[in-house]
Formats: sequence, structure tokens, C-alpha cells
Amino acid sequence: MHPNAFCCDKGQEFVNENLIQWLREQGIELQITAPYSSSQNGAAKRLNCTLVELACAMLLGQQVPTFLWEYAIQHAAYLREHAPAAATPGMTPYKAWHGMKPDVLHLHEFGSPVYVLLQGRNVKPKLLSRSKQQIFVGFDDRSKSIKYYNPDTRRVLTSRNYQFLLNLPKELGTPKPILVKPPPTMPCEGEHDNGNNDTLQLGSQHNKRKKKGNMRSLTKVRIPNLHRENFE
Repeated sequence: MHPNAFCCDKGQEFVNENLIQWLREQGIELQITAPYSSSQNGAAKRLNCTLVELACAMLLGQQVPTFLWEYAIQHAAYLREHAPAAATPGMTPYKAWHGMKPDVLHLHEFGSPVYVLLQGRNVKPKLLSRSKQQIFVGFDDRSKSIKYYNPDTRRVLTSRNYQFLLNLPKELGTPKPILVKPPPTMPCEGEHDNGNNDTLQLGSQHNKRKKKGNMRSLTKVRIPNLHRENFE
């Protein structure tokens, strides 16, 4: 698929010598819209509105900080390239541009937890965890890696050593206590067949009384006073 024209406004990020030279080499016509006339490029404005709405939904759905809106829009555009579109019937924009079907097995939800391997100065001792949970914010096709947000440093970094774990709890913390069911009561030796243990109860009460009597007798014992004249 080869475009015939490139339509944009008069912004310096578009209209510059490098872009104009590249368009001439590719045989693509440059079309510039008038100032404050967004209707002249309605397709681009409609796409921008769609991407902004998708980015807002992803930020609110995963409770990701709003200052990451730029990466949310990039991820939304990346997903639109891998989804069917009305402008390219029967194929995706990715296939129309590259000539092959896109691979969608690597796609993950924006803002999902991802575990990134600690490398460099952040390496911990062997007995501690070697990875840390981060926030996924997009893909980096140039290096075949992902972009993630580190809440501790408030920076967006890139890594190739990562792993997505499914069905993780959104709130981290101590797990709930495990309730263990007590074992059933087993009959003791000497009990009757009907399940009564009167004999054991009487015996236990008799032993308790006997122990109490012994303790009382011990408390009544008087120890004689030891004076020096008794030993002279």
C-alpha cells in the first residue's frame, strides 16, 4: 500500500525540510490545511477524537495516573493498527501497510501489572526477589520490548526481560488467614458404648480435688525460725 498524499497543518513538526524531501523522494503529494480549518482534514480529527476517548477509558479503567496520557494514546493507536478498519475492508491497517497479518498474541491490556527483571545496580541478593511489579504502558517495536512505569522513580523505562502474570489481585497485602477445621472427637479408653464419659469426668474431678488438698497442706507447713543461738 502506497499513499498518494500527505495532509497536515502548518505545524513545524510536520512541515520541515526533512519531511518535504522524503515526500518528494517517495512521490507523495503534500497537502496543507488552512489555519483554524479542521474540517479540511476531517479523517485525522475524527481519529484523534477516537484515540483520546480510548486513552481516557484505559486510564480510568486501570486507575493509571493521568500524566501518562501520551503513552495511553500511543497504545490506543497501536491497537487500532491491529484491528479491522472501514478504510481497509477485509484487512487490518497493519496488513495493508506491511503486507502480512499482524501477530496479536503479545497484546496486553494497558495498565496491567508486569514483572520486570531487576538488572544493573538494582540487583538484590540471591535469596530475595529478582523482579518487581511495574505498570505496563505500551510496546517498543524498535527494540522488541515493552514500556513500563516505575511508581518509585516516576519514570517510564524500557525492558525486554519481563513476564505477565494473569489473575493477580489488584490490591497487594497480607493474605487472609486460612481456617483449619478441627479433627473429629475420638472416643477415649474407658468410655461407655453410649458415648457417655461420666467415669472419666468423675475421675478427673477427683484428681483435681486431690491436687488442691495437697497444695493446701503444703501451704500450712510452718518453717521454724533459724537463730544463731540454736547452733551454739
